[in-house]
Amino acid sequence: MYLLLLLFHIFVILVIFVIVNNFSKKIIINLIFGSLLFSTFISIFLVYEVVYLNSFCYIELGSWFNAGSLGLTWTFYFDKLTVLMVFLILMISFLVHCFAYDYLRYDPHLIRFLILLSIFTIFMEVLVTAGTTVQLFLGWEGVGLMSYLLINFWFTRYYAANSGLMAIIYNRIGDVGVLLAISILFLFTGTFNFINLILITKIICLMQFKVLFFYVSVIDIVTFLLFLGTIGKSAQIFLESWLSQAMEGPTPVSSLLHASTMIVSGAFLLQRFQFYIIHSFPSMCLIAIIGGITALFAGTNCLITMDLKKIIAYSTCSQMGYLVFCSGIAKFDIAFFHLINHAFFKCLLFISAGVLIHSFFNEQDIRKYGGLVKMFPFVWIILIIASLSLMGIPFLSGFYSKEKIIEYSFYIYNSNNLIAFWFANLSAFLTAVYSMRLLAYGFLNLPNNYKRHYEVLHLEFPNIINIVLFILGLGAIFSGFFLNDLLMGLSTDLFNYTSNYLSIYVLNIHLGNFHLNFLTFKYTILGILIYLKIIFYKKNLIYYFIIFIILVIKYFYLNNNLLKNFDSNSLLKNIYFFFSKKWFINYIYNSYITQIVFYLGYSFTFKIMDKGYLEFFSFFFFIKNNNYITNFLNYKLYKFNYFEEILFLIVLTFFIYFYFFLNIINYNHLLIFFLFAVPKKRKSIKSFFF
Repeated sequence: MYLLLLLFHIFVILVIFVIVNNFSKKIIINLIFGSLLFSTFISIFLVYEVVYLNSFCYIELGSWFNAGSLGLTWTFYFDKLTVLMVFLILMISFLVHCFAYDYLRYDPHLIRFLILLSIFTIFMEVLVTAGTTVQLFLGWEGVGLMSYLLINFWFTRYYAANSGLMAIIYNRIGDVGVLLAISILFLFTGTFNFINLILITKIICLMQFKVLFFYVSVIDIVTFLLFLGTIGKSAQIFLESWLSQAMEGPTPVSSLLHASTMIVSGAFLLQRFQFYIIHSFPSMCLIAIIGGITALFAGTNCLITMDLKKIIAYSTCSQMGYLVFCSGIAKFDIAFFHLINHAFFKCLLFISAGVLIHSFFNEQDIRKYGGLVKMFPFVWIILIIASLSLMGIPFLSGFYSKEKIIEYSFYIYNSNNLIAFWFANLSAFLTAVYSMRLLAYGFLNLPNNYKRHYEVLHLEFPNIINIVLFILGLGAIFSGFFLNDLLMGLSTDLFNYTSNYLSIYVLNIHLGNFHLNFLTFKYTILGILIYLKIIFYKKNLIYYFIIFIILVIKYFYLNNNLLKNFDSNSLLKNIYFFFSKKWFINYIYNSYITQIVFYLGYSFTFKIMDKGYLEFFSFFFFIKNNNYITNFLNYKLYKFNYFEEILFLIVLTFFIYFYFFLNIINYNHLLIFFLFAVPKKRKSIKSFFF
């Protein structure tokens, strides 16, 4: 039953590849949806068996490959974290498939798109159920590859092709970090198996290696490299530029990408390796600070952006910052709880936005919307529910997790985490502001587009879309309430396999300080009130945010007379310019880092290495000078006509000797040598061999 969850899905995709040209489109679509629905029902059974009945399953399916003493097997690891994650992936994926069928109904490449979405889901299942680090890396790379193919689905569009390349190149940096972490773990432990890695956690904590004149802890290096992978996949600051550009793909791709697959895979990596992260204090501080800064950075970008999908994309970046920040303070149960809640309301936001874009002639600029309340009343209600859940309004799903994240972060007695705590607070305030901004531009403002567009607006969409929105709306409302006690607090043993995690549960007692309770709700109300003030005065949004920050700094930290000499207009313009340029991160990359990398790549790697030493000392040297060498040897051998044939027989003899007698090459693999010899021109050549 456990393996059927994944293998049945893979089997159906392989069958589709065989019959895709012989059967109708309807049969193939039914196979895809049937396999997804069947896997989803199996995942519900596994949730009952593993989570409710408190069981565990570890399966070794068979040999993967053998190379000398290294042997890998297909291993699957079903604990509570895995089963809940698989259920979330399959359910969100099924709903996104339903939306994709309507969204691309008249696209000639609909079948290709649905197959790519299904393979995307399969690779995410492989990543989540992996029992070894190598198998996890296989799923990790597969998710990155499929995201490139899906973002670049409309490959004839210039921006779509560039966005796909940008996504896969940025993720290469994180992939290198994960690969190095896996390699270092294998070098010091000799195993790829997760269970073995958990059991020897205390031993790895004591391991060190020397770098120059310093001793470095193995666990610090491994956790830092793993977090580098999270920065790339979960679009944290400094590697987040690809996220907004990925909106060039179809909206179903954005919905699945942000809700339960690629963006979430980086946060899941921290969940899977939490038994190492809690033993590395420097990495935890770094994770908390990067997460807090990312949440604030994405919030400021949402204030500037006018593209509907990019606003929701940056809100994903902000919520991933919350997840990473929560992992940095060792509250993995709350982080996973927020991951589940986020999947529901983020998928709901993207599908609602996709309905609007699809009905409004593919228009994504929110300044050209307005007056859509009467035309899309159901979508308006759904967007309000999703936005309020994103803000953290009591008692929707986002409130239960966001409130706990901010509340507990204040009680972690560390100055670095306190800085991240204030970043998270500012991000909560900004979330309310840009969510209200999105609703106001789209629905509350006066109509701001061509009259003809409103007259011929596509107001009808299939009932399946209404059902999808309704199911996700229920999740955005009730998931936090029903999963609160299951995933958090003393009532759960979801993460009981970690070595010293029980000591952290002391913080799960309800905090009695009224000033720290309902922090998210307070910042949300403040953001809503400020935005209503902005609507009343018709001013720019960012100006009021900057004034608010300056007043807070002035009130708490600076002398009252210190800000009197500031030119407020020039200051606000400079800060607005800074935010509009996305903190100049892309400018620094393009102006400095990219130029240096290109210069070193051309001057050193290409000219000196590739075209220099590597060609001179490799077989290219013999290929280029083959005629000179053979002519010289033939001259020395007094025009011996069969020199090349004898040389080939000598090389073949050495190969057979090494292969069969010295056993250097593994018998499970076949290594073939090709020797290309240029024969000497003769008047008549019958053959190389007699």
